[in-house]
Amino acid sequence: MKTYFLLILLSFIGGHLWAQGDKLERKMGRLVLREEQREERWALKLTRIEERIDKREERREERENREKKAGLGTRRYEAVRLPMHLFRLSTSKTKTLEVKKVPYSTDKRQYILVCESEEVPAYRKEVIFFLHGGGWHIGKPRQHLLLAEMLANEGYLVVLPAYRLAPEVNYEGMRADIDSALLQTLDWLRTEKGWEDRRIVVGGASAGGNLGVLMVFDYESLQRIGLKPDIFAGFFSLSGVLDLESMPDGKILEEYAGKRESDMFCRANPLQHLDGRVKVPVLCIHGDKDGLVSHDVAKNFAQRLCQLHCELLDFHTIAGGSHLGAASQWYYKKNKNEGQGAIIINWLQKLAK
Repeated sequence: MKTYFLLILLSFIGGHLWAQGDKLERKMGRLVLREEQREERWALKLTRIEERIDKREERREERENREKKAGLGTRRYEAVRLPMHLFRLSTSKTKTLEVKKVPYSTDKRQYILVCESEEVPAYRKEVIFFLHGGGWHIGKPRQHLLLAEMLANEGYLVVLPAYRLAPEVNYEGMRADIDSALLQTLDWLRTEKGWEDRRIVVGGASAGGNLGVLMVFDYESLQRIGLKPDIFAGFFSLSGVLDLESMPDGKILEEYAGKRESDMFCRANPLQHLDGRVKVPVLCIHGDKDGLVSHDVAKNFAQRLCQLHCELLDFHTIAGGSHLGAASQWYYKKNKNEGQGAIIINWLQKLAK
């Protein structure tokens, strides 16, 4: 009888253990299945990531091939894209920018746009005075409202001056206009803001870079309007024409600065004014595939400045950057944005230290 009960007990225990083992086996099977499914999902994610990277690389290669075919670094490349670029700049919409138009004389192109953020007060000690480009023949201040908005949201008051253009006027007329615009800006800051201690950071794109650097470094012209170089906190150039001697001959250049052998051409050439008397920090941003203003134009200016005061210079080359791309296409086109905005803001913040 004892043997019988022992057999029943052993049978019961064995059945229980078998059931538990079967249950454990099924549980382990589910865990293994989950792990396999997790690995499959990760493998699928990695495959998709690799596919996206491959597609991005393919698009980059396609873009590079298209640019090679289109002649990146040539005048044709820039000219083909210029009309749409000007349209995009002229129709750009800002979200947080308040703009006031203030005339400084009687001509329709003699005014300044005073730009402030609606969300961030203009608390910075520096005021940005930015000159538009356009080969001294076209262009207008509102084409740089997106840049003004970016800077205004960092706490800067931004002034965008308009000026008369060639062939109506040459360098002398444009210089007179931007001088008047600067004096009007200083007067407006005093009367409307009560600011007496603000210093000016001059900036410019392309032809505006040429006018801007002349405004800062032409010591004699500053004296004629009663200003001293210490009013300027800095100068920054986006694809600026910083050396006229290195520019190719043409009607556009001659209508602006006259013939190469003329006195006006000499006065309109920034290199002629780098004599060490004006010590102002300079930021140059220029593309190495610029089809309108060669990278060498900016490099020549930088090398001359470095011979005098190299500590004043920040020079940034945009690899593969065209004239339009390095100067202002990056306002609205992500694939042309190589960090120009961050470079400018970081440099401006260094000026304040």
